[in-house]
Amino acid sequence: MSIILSGDGVITGLTSTGISAVQQLPAGTVKQVVSMTTATATSTSSSSWSATNLTLSITPSNTANKILILVNTALAGSIAGQPQLTVFRGATNLGGGSSSAFVTNYFGGGGDWRPASISYLDSPATTSATTYTVNVNSLAGSVTACLTQITSTITLMEISGT
Repeated sequence: MSIILSGDGVITGLTSTGISAVQQLPAGTVKQVVSMTTATATSTSSSSWSATNLTLSITPSNTANKILILVNTALAGSIAGQPQLTVFRGATNLGGGSSSAFVTNYFGGGGDWRPASISYLDSPATTSATTYTVNVNSLAGSVTACLTQITSTITLMEISGT
């Protein structure tokens, strides 16, 4: 039997067994993408983590799915500035323990800035809304993340795990 789509949008020739109602996407398929930008700086001289304005939520559709986190920003420091940059999922530092990070820079000459990026594939194992926040701290001197003259971006991609 042939399938016919008429000009008024009516489809004929389909049976309930002819087409599966649910098609499963293969593992690795991008299911959704969310992104946000900011040009609001976050400065600190503290070794404690400070949340930046790069914060974004995503709701995975399956507990087996992964979240690919992509961050592009810039870091600046004083003469002795040593900024670190990481991503938190809720209260969990994905860059490691309480003081570990994805990016660590040293500004021996001071006053300059450097691009910084993070790519990380997370396994949140949830279907609840999950918030990711970029954080900065300083091992020495004052540091700034998400500089006002450079647009910073965080992008979250849900990747099918099954």
